[in-house]
Amino acid sequence: MLFLNPDARSFAVALLVLGMGGWLVSRYLRLHEFNELARVARRGLLKPRSIVMNVELRRAAERLQTARSLADLQDGLAILLRRSEFDVVVLVVTAGNEMRGSSRAWRLHEGRFVEDWPPRRPDEWEVVCPFDGKGWRGELHLRRRLARRSLLLDLNLLMDVVQPALTQAGQNITYPEAT
Repeated sequence: MLFLNPDARSFAVALLVLGMGGWLVSRYLRLHEFNELARVARRGLLKPRSIVMNVELRRAAERLQTARSLADLQDGLAILLRRSEFDVVVLVVTAGNEMRGSSRAWRLHEGRFVEDWPPRRPDEWEVVCPFDGKGWRGELHLRRRLARRSLLLDLNLLMDVVQPALTQAGQNITYPEAT
């Protein structure tokens, strides 16, 4: 309005001040509807990056389905999750149907899996993606610190696309190869 109608400058400034005041009051009063609107607006600005991440997730899931050994599975997961928003990625493999006892665990470190089972920190949340193999079970543990900004990756997509790919890969890998 300032550029289109120079005579309405005071009106435009008044509208700007009222708008900013309304926004500050709504933030101060913690109106959940306005906070949610602000979160959606921020997420909209990051949408192109989110789309790229989801496309990469789908491509990596296709690669996971072709794994024929645990090393292939680890390589596919490393490609999928090397630039992920998760702070810790752990792959756990156990013979049979029990996830106790003879489990082996690998942590993603600098683009490859190393044998390690780091405990979950008090300031982390975790998503566990279970899958079955031939005579073995697996779990993919994805951890993220609590204080970080919102996750761009769609967790529903992760479970809808990656979990079936892990299960299909697991059916191609026999447990003796996993040990």
